[in-house]
Amino acid sequence: MTTGWAKERKTALTPQEVLMVAHAHLIGGVEQHTLAAMFSINAARIAEAVVVIREASENHMQAYRARGGVD
Repeated sequence: MTTGWAKERKTALTPQEVLMVAHAHLIGGVEQHTLAAMFSINAARIAEAVVVIREASENHMQAYRARGGVD
């Protein structure tokens, strides 16, 4: 038996959605469980997306500093 409000959960985010949820969480301050509900996905997928984008950003900044702050 299913309820009328239940949505089928997705199993993965698209690359665009990864950027959207990471931005919403890291910049906008939206909580991860709220984003999980909005995208109908397990909260762990939101946490993974945030980690991937945060690590990419940190790696970019380390490389930038290693070049003396020039692109």
